[in-house]
Amino acid sequence: EVTAPDAATVNYPGGPQDGCTDESACNYYPYATDDDGSCIYSGGSIDINDIQYTTVQGDYCYDSLHDQECWTTSGIVTATQPEFSNFYIQDPSDDLYAGIYVHDEDQNPLLGDDVTITAIVNEYYSLTQLIDASYTVESSGYTTSPIDAPTGHLSTCSLESESKESMLVQINNV
Repeated sequence: EVTAPDAATVNYPGGPQDGCTDESACNYYPYATDDDGSCIYSGGSIDINDIQYTTVQGDYCYDSLHDQECWTTSGIVTATQPEFSNFYIQDPSDDLYAGIYVHDEDQNPLLGDDVTITAIVNEYYSLTQLIDASYTVESSGYTTSPIDAPTGHLSTCSLESESKESMLVQINNV
């Protein structure tokens, strides 16, 4: 318990905190004092397509087979959110299953950056995303052309819509 100016009292729980204490793990928690065995380590490098592709609908809508695994992947930044640090990357060498959302509060790449990311694959209401990311910018100045996508291909839980999840698309036939 700490007493602040003007007699305000702040209760600080202090004490031990559970979490991953291994700095080499993808989900290292710097404030953890007790290792709870939850550390997740990188499985190596794979393409975005390998993370995204599945033909199994599952309980929701084509969740990644790599959910809760840590991988290294790379792509070109195709969209950023100025008010947040979240962004999208896409592998320009593929036309399907080639985009992924990066949900992170500490990263601020620029459009056109070629990045290599190590992160945990996570499903958030059937949106495949990368969390707890660390990344490096390999080079900058790239452009990615959108792929054509009829609106009917984006609105349902189908293989067609899943194949374009998080990709830069151009809507046609509107």
